[in-house]
Amino acid sequence: MVTVNTEHQKKIEELSASNDDMQNLLNSTTIATVFLDDQLKIKRFTRDATKILNLIEGDIGRPLDHITSKLKVDSLTAAAREVLDKLLPVHREVETLAGRWYSLRIHPYRTMENLIAGVVMSFVDINEQKQLQEEQRKIIDTIRESVLVLDTNMRVLSANRAFYGIFQLGAAETEGKQLVEISKDLDFPQLRELAKSARKEESRIENLVLDCRLPKTGRRRLRLNGYPLHVAATLSQKVLLIMEDITADKIK
Repeated sequence: MVTVNTEHQKKIEELSASNDDMQNLLNSTTIATVFLDDQLKIKRFTRDATKILNLIEGDIGRPLDHITSKLKVDSLTAAAREVLDKLLPVHREVETLAGRWYSLRIHPYRTMENLIAGVVMSFVDINEQKQLQEEQRKIIDTIRESVLVLDTNMRVLSANRAFYGIFQLGAAETEGKQLVEISKDLDFPQLRELAKSARKEESRIENLVLDCRLPKTGRRRLRLNGYPLHVAATLSQKVLLIMEDITADKIK
């Protein structure tokens, strides 16, 4: 009995030490993280998570939907439930009531036996990146030619005022759309090649003349210039596409 009790005590001490290591690891990270069980109840959270959710130690074991957040979103519970149901990660950008931006990622929590035991929610501060994007947008809006900012999958991230005015398209018809959805003619090989090699400074399109049909303005002739867009504070690569309408020059 003494031997068995000694072994049990040793196991308890090892488990306690392991829990202490885990808690210290969680507290040392600046990424706000929340662990939920398969009933979407709070299992544990990092210290920085309290900046986003109104969490206290006494909330361990409480359902997520009982916790109020500081975010401008309807429900985190619905997103967590979606991950549990589909077993696919969710990624979105969320804003706090104070106007700070975070990248929210929710993914299934897998055990060593590869069983799903809940979900993990992590919030990465991207406020500086969002501020840089806003500064970018303001600068791009001053350019008189039509400008699109694309990701490397040829999806439109943003457009300037000149684009919306000249091509008579709204943000809802443009942002988030694949370029081919706006015009099949804009989905041309040189641009695809630029998107693939956007990390290379020398990659660019210069003075390429293209005839294309646009949804509301019909057949237009465009002079295109494209460049990789590098922002030191961001990990993602983008493409800047500048389009000058030279249809009138063709008519002359």
